[in-house]
Amino acid sequence: NIIPIPQIEIIHNGNFSITNSTTLSIKNNNPNDRNLQTKINIISELINKAIIKKYNFSLNISRNKKIDNNFIEISLIDSSSFFNNKYPLINDEGYYLSITNNNISIHSISTKGLFYGAMTLIQIIENSNNQLIPTCDIVDWPSFKIRGISDDISRGQVSNIDNFKKTIQTLAKYKMNTYMLYIEDMIMFDSYPSIGQNRGALSKQEISEIVKFANLYYIDVIPIFQTLGHYENILAQPDFYKYAEFPGAASLNISDDSIYIILDNMIREVANAFPSEHIHI
Repeated sequence: NIIPIPQIEIIHNGNFSITNSTTLSIKNNNPNDRNLQTKINIISELINKAIIKKYNFSLNISRNKKIDNNFIEISLIDSSSFFNNKYPLINDEGYYLSITNNNISIHSISTKGLFYGAMTLIQIIENSNNQLIPTCDIVDWPSFKIRGISDDISRGQVSNIDNFKKTIQTLAKYKMNTYMLYIEDMIMFDSYPSIGQNRGALSKQEISEIVKFANLYYIDVIPIFQTLGHYENILAQPDFYKYAEFPGAASLNISDDSIYIILDNMIREVANAFPSEHIHI
């Protein structure tokens, strides 16, 4: 019951037993890389949280030490040993998860791959019974480069920061890597401060916090900002009546050259607030 279904999944007869004496072994190969260390720590913390929630105990963590038995290992490996010949489609989002009677190992050439391997293991843990994890081999990589959702925050309730983070964590759990926020008037513009007033519009600082949190979970936050229609929340404000295609319209009067100055200002602010290389218009 893994979502999404792995590319290759071979089930064996047997189980690995997780106990409070199981060790979570981390092999990052470069302990002096602080950024790498942070990413590895997040992965190990998520695995431990899943075990605490399911079994009510946590695992001891060992770093770059040899463990002989009863361990879960997270390890970066060299790309030359990452099944490139056998599985040519595998990439830096791919991983190899092996569960034997004695240990569990997650291998990848990148922390992103390790993260997705951990998400698979967490789903297996959540579906397990009696602390027994079925033995298997999984080789997995994504079929699509962009995987995610769009979230319309302009036509109803607006999430608070904690809820945005919960959404991001849920997307990451199912290996999505894209979160598109439909903004319209839900950003505080320096150029047009009346937009989004008393509507729960996000400040630039809040957007920065959302983006930084999403980066920890390998999610790209892409802004959706309309440039033609669906402008009802902006055009309903007195200062912007004159830019409507007709009175009460939700679309812009694109024959009015002054609109392009406004769009240029707005898009610049949106693009500066979201560091993604993409923008949805």
